[in-house]
Amino acid sequence: MIGRGQLGGAVKKHLKPLLGLGAATVLVVAAGGVGSYLYSDSREKDERLWNQALEVDSIEAYEEYLSDCEERWICGYEADARQAVGELEEIELAAAEDERLWSEAQEVDTQEAYADYLEGCQDRLVCEHMADAKEALALLHDRKEALTEDERLWSKAQEKGSLEAYEDYLAGCEERPVCQHEADAREAIGELETEQYAAEDERLWFEAQEADSLEAYQDYLAGCNRRPSCQYEAQAREAIEELEEELSAAEDERLWSEAQEEDSLEAYKDYLAGCDQRLVCQYEADAREAIEELEEELSAVEDERLWAEAQEVDSLESYEDYLAGCEERLVCQYEAEAQEAIEELEEELAAAKKEDERLWSEAQEADNLEAYEGYLADCDERLVCQYKQDAQKAIDSFIGHGNRYRDNRDGTVTDIETGLMWMRCSLGQKWRDGACEQEAEIYTWHEARGEEGYSFAGYDDWRLPEIEELKEIVFCPSGEPSYRGLIHRPDAGFFDRETCEGDDDQPAIDENAFPDTPSSNFWSSSPYADNSSRAWYIDFYHGFDNWLDKGSYGRVRLVRSDSGRRDE
Repeated sequence: MIGRGQLGGAVKKHLKPLLGLGAATVLVVAAGGVGSYLYSDSREKDERLWNQALEVDSIEAYEEYLSDCEERWICGYEADARQAVGELEEIELAAAEDERLWSEAQEVDTQEAYADYLEGCQDRLVCEHMADAKEALALLHDRKEALTEDERLWSKAQEKGSLEAYEDYLAGCEERPVCQHEADAREAIGELETEQYAAEDERLWFEAQEADSLEAYQDYLAGCNRRPSCQYEAQAREAIEELEEELSAAEDERLWSEAQEEDSLEAYKDYLAGCDQRLVCQYEADAREAIEELEEELSAVEDERLWAEAQEVDSLESYEDYLAGCEERLVCQYEAEAQEAIEELEEELAAAKKEDERLWSEAQEADNLEAYEGYLADCDERLVCQYKQDAQKAIDSFIGHGNRYRDNRDGTVTDIETGLMWMRCSLGQKWRDGACEQEAEIYTWHEARGEEGYSFAGYDDWRLPEIEELKEIVFCPSGEPSYRGLIHRPDAGFFDRETCEGDDDQPAIDENAFPDTPSSNFWSSSPYADNSSRAWYIDFYHGFDNWLDKGSYGRVRLVRSDSGRRDE
């Protein structure tokens, strides 16, 4: 028997002697043809192609050599190539048959199958798996021995029938090539462990029942996570529920007794608050009833207190507050009395309001400091004093010495003695933030008269004051004029005039009412009767009156009767 590789080498060895014969034949043909040169070249090419085919030594290589023999001049190895193709095809068929027989032996995988494969190798051209078959035979022989040993060990484990025996059998599986009873061993171990755990579970359950306590049953359940067997889990949970209910009932009795002993809202509410955490709350209804009774009692006490406070204050607000709280209190036993008191007070209030209106009208009609102060004098004693702020505002508006002027808060004051309304600033000045800013302008008498009809503070009937009106606002800081002095004029000689003390501060006017007034002459609208070219003025430095030529210059302060209309 020879292998495929051995046969290829034999073919090459067999064909080498033919190489010289073919070359000689080609040379003879070539010598009788067109020339030795061309035949020599064709022979070399043929030799090269044949050597290539021999080197590859395959059907494809020899067929490639034969493929262009008809076109070449020389194809000296055609017969050899065809013989090689035939032999290689025979080898391929033998190899395929060998592969089939080997596959069948592997599929059966027995000592007999591999022995049959090896026995047929003597008659086949190809037997590539001879070594594999011999190795398989050796392995099967070893496996048979291993099976025998495994069976022995398994029988020994079964004979003992203990956890340790089965565990020893499994421990040796890692070292043995065969461990055919591994699943059986694990199953036996599982059954034995189940029996042991069941026995342990029985023992633990017996101990829990003997102790018959929450802790015992809870310990039994806690071990269930570690034991495969926990056959009394449901009974343990039922026992725990029963014990907890018994304990909760005893605790509930204790808490209810404490609540009754204290007998307070807080105690009964605390008892109810704990009901959510306890399994038993058998006195819930009793606790709620007790709370309602106590709240009603407390509400009655609170209602008495609130009614007493309302009566003590004895006002609309106090009785209305009492009634307003009735919606939130359980008890409101004086609701009717509060309503009656409110009605009486409302009647009194209406009468008091009417009286207050009358008093305020009188104060406004008098429109002086004493009247407004009189209105406020008994405000605290009257039931109604609705114009208190207005009266105080009116009082605060009186300014100047003796509170003679009322501040109209628009840059004007009203003389409450004469009823005249005066501009607080001289013409040319600007009223701003309680002061007269800028310088007062100077006018001739005719220019001053031209300012009549001036529009200010919403009025357009301002005029130049008469001399007697202008005299009314002369004010000596020391009070009344202290002496009458002699005034000398070149054109009139000496004459008496009432004047302020020389040491008094200037100007001679109440600066609370007329701030920033220049200590200067101010025109009146009154002409001098003895000379039509002259007119009267007031000197606010000394506070006396005199006349000047109408072409002279003086300051101007306008006045109006406080009955004119405001500008629209």
